[in-house]
Amino acid sequence: MTERAASVVQPEAIRSTYPGVVESAGRRPSGSEARASDDEVQYWRHSVASTDHYFGLVNGRDFILRGDQWVPYDVYKSGPSWWRLTGEPGADVITQDDLPPDAPRGVQGR
Repeated sequence: MTERAASVVQPEAIRSTYPGVVESAGRRPSGSEARASDDEVQYWRHSVASTDHYFGLVNGRDFILRGDQWVPYDVYKSGPSWWRLTGEPGADVITQDDLPPDAPRGVQGR
């Protein structure tokens, strides 16, 4: 899929670019790769230039922690929903305990 069009891709083409993606499509994720259920938040930390940014993914929507608020994050090819697809280096699934102490628990405004 591109900005302007979507096309059918054969599994062999996917395997050559993203090894293991097709095989993992049918299995249930576990541990740190587990997907958040509809009302659960999956928290992410993305490290850039020795700065950590915190994100939440819930109901397929991305949020970023700005100060003490979760703000919708709609940046193309960035954010947890994109990183789950691409395996972005420096972006890790974390637990609620790994958030900064002043971060609100649970993403509001979803």
